[in-house]
Amino acid sequence: MPAATIDREFLRSTQKCFEALELINLVGSLTAAEAVRLLEVPRTTAVRVLQTLVRLGYVVRNDNKKFTLTPEVNRLSFGYRQTNPDLPRLQRVLLNEARDYLWPLELDLPHATAMYTYIPTDELTPYKLVRTPAGTHIPYMGTAAGTVYLAHCTQAERAAILRVAREDPLSQEITLEEVREDIKIAQAKGYFVKNVWRIGTRQKRKIYKSQSVIAVPILSDGKVRGCLSSRVMTAAVTKGEITRNLYPRLRQIADLLGEEWRAAVTERQLSIAAE
Repeated sequence: MPAATIDREFLRSTQKCFEALELINLVGSLTAAEAVRLLEVPRTTAVRVLQTLVRLGYVVRNDNKKFTLTPEVNRLSFGYRQTNPDLPRLQRVLLNEARDYLWPLELDLPHATAMYTYIPTDELTPYKLVRTPAGTHIPYMGTAAGTVYLAHCTQAERAAILRVAREDPLSQEITLEEVREDIKIAQAKGYFVKNVWRIGTRQKRKIYKSQSVIAVPILSDGKVRGCLSSRVMTAAVTKGEITRNLYPRLRQIADLLGEEWRAAVTERQLSIAAE
């Protein structure tokens, strides 16, 4: 489709409404002034965007003049159905282990074009700069989870993923040479840390710039199933602390998730055989 046709069909006002929803979802609330800065629009436009969301029922303005989400946003995901039958079992394990872990955790699972966040534990800890909602898009290129998955999947799968991942608009600044170097580091260490944000929109880069993400693979039956990631405040955690403290604990939790995954698959196989 010609670029001119795409431009005519692209509604920037709609884009800004969705960007505002995503930003409020990440940070919890926004003032009009914060919306101006993060959306990079004039104040009149920011106010119109926020008031549109208020009129549609997705956002409400509280007594502190901050705009927050309402339960109506749940309707936006009503039609989506998770297809992995193991998620409830994995969720029980992850939430139980997260109760004595300082930082937020999340389970990241692979899909054809990117990874996506499942089962974030943000609500169990106050030590988070921003929230990562379930369903967050994680490009394979330029992210901790994506790098770790690529480092532990088969060579054939890696080649297939990278052919598609190069088209992801969120990671256009990342080169294949950089990805390959990162994969080597992840393979050597068993984990990967990302603290320089060059993916996604400028708004999200501003929000995420003060945090680092550590990811380890979840392995089951010799295969990588997904990644366990943790977000930490960059200024609060040194590289040495990651190696000495965070990585061993994340590896332990990831191993528990891998064991639960294996048990769930075995139970399904036995059930099918019994039928």
